Amino acid sequence: LSNTGCDIVTIGQYLQPSENHTPIYKFYTPDEFINLRQIALDMGIKSFNCFYIMI
Repeated sequence: LSNTGCDIVTIGQYLQPSENHTPIYKFYTPDEFINLRQIALDMGIKSFNCFYIMI
């Protein structure tokens, strides 16, 4: 992404609101989000916003 000029990345985590919605494939822990943030910054992304729970 940084090679294409992307400076800002925001990611969040989907939480299945009911059994009628798409199931969760994987639940990422807060520590995994911290790790993803560091990877993005190391790759040259200037701002990486991550939220492990999206409301």
